[in-house]
Amino acid sequence: MRAKLARTVAITLLSSAALAGCASQEPVKAPTVDAPTEEIQETEEPEETEETVHEVTGHGVYQVETEDGAVITLAVPGEAPEDLESVRESVHAEPVDYLVVDIDNRQGVEELDLHGVTLIDSQGMSYEFHVPYFSLSSWYPESTEDARGYYLADGTEVSWEEGDEIIDAGIKTEKYMEPTMAMARGTNVFIGIDGLPEDIVRVVVDDGYEGLDATYLNE
Repeated sequence: MRAKLARTVAITLLSSAALAGCASQEPVKAPTVDAPTEEIQETEEPEETEETVHEVTGHGVYQVETEDGAVITLAVPGEAPEDLESVRESVHAEPVDYLVVDIDNRQGVEELDLHGVTLIDSQGMSYEFHVPYFSLSSWYPESTEDARGYYLADGTEVSWEEGDEIIDAGIKTEKYMEPTMAMARGTNVFIGIDGLPEDIVRVVVDDGYEGLDATYLNE
């Protein structure tokens, strides 16, 4: 009886000690979906903010090749075509600058139709050159109020015959706006403001898509 009581007391003491030991340690919590976790900070690559610096190239000859194999060569500014300049002078319009573009599409596989050229100077100013149509439409004489003749750009009145001759001469210059067929060579002319700056840094040819940056060749 005494031995049984002693064994019972020993078991009780051991159980109490075990519980006391467990109570002294903080329980470990199993991770759950809702449990807060430490966020991993992802490092992003810094965006490039530095703008491309273009070297001042100025007036001269520029060239660019299309993906289809056509070679476009520009004279900036170009020598004024006599027929276009004659129309401008005959209507007393303000002076302009011309860009003469040689299009060698003999190795090309598609027709090439240029829409214009943009020149950019070192200050970021843009100078747009368009097909002659836009200038010609403003150059052409307008009929007088009494329908006896035409008015020129500066208000000078001319006869029907003179006005019609000017219009006919302008129509003949539409050849400078025609697309260049594949396996052919052609010339386009674009017209812009008079007095181009010397500090040109970029020449972009509008091919109807993204635009083509021309490379400076020489003066």
